[in-house]
Amino acid sequence: SGLILGASFQETNVGGTGNSFGLGVSWSKYMKSINYNFFDPYFTADGISRGYNLFYRETNYDARNLARFSTDSLGGGVNFGFPLSETQRLQFSLTVEQTEITQGFLAAQEISSFVNAEGNEFLNYKLESSWRNVTLNRGMFPTRGQSHIGTLEVAIPSSDLEFYRVTYKSDFYFPKRFLFLPKPPFFYRLHLPSAI
Repeated sequence: SGLILGASFQETNVGGTGNSFGLGVSWSKYMKSINYNFFDPYFTADGISRGYNLFYRETNYDARNLARFSTDSLGGGVNFGFPLSETQRLQFSLTVEQTEITQGFLAAQEISSFVNAEGNEFLNYKLESSWRNVTLNRGMFPTRGQSHIGTLEVAIPSSDLEFYRVTYKSDFYFPKRFLFLPKPPFFYRLHLPSAI
């Protein structure tokens, strides 16, 4: 895959406020990107959070022998999170993204047909809602518990393209001894993704 360079900075408690922000840069033959994010977990006293992000990304799929085209994307978004319980949370976000597609030499028929029908520049407004229920015993390297995340993403009216995506992800962590196997008590991670 060639040389990959990257650098990032993340501050998790700006001035003792609990707010966080991050800046990341990545460069490779396949992708070049820069992104900035800010998150305020205590936007209101009721536990509603607010965050926003800005990004620029160049992706060359031909460099990975995936397809003969590339994309340039520029955008930003804002999100709000609402607590439902100690373990459940709802989040809503709105993202504005400008994307340009460039066909490579002898691009696949599907790519050429899409560009001929839709053009090669798109301005899309994406609305995303997600629900998560997390009962892991710790945030990093959990050994027991569950994590469930469901997401709906849809392009809202006035977008250049019409699309939607539904995803669901589950993670289960449990000691190996629960399977009546010999010690030591290793742990397994079960990942069951699906998409429509």
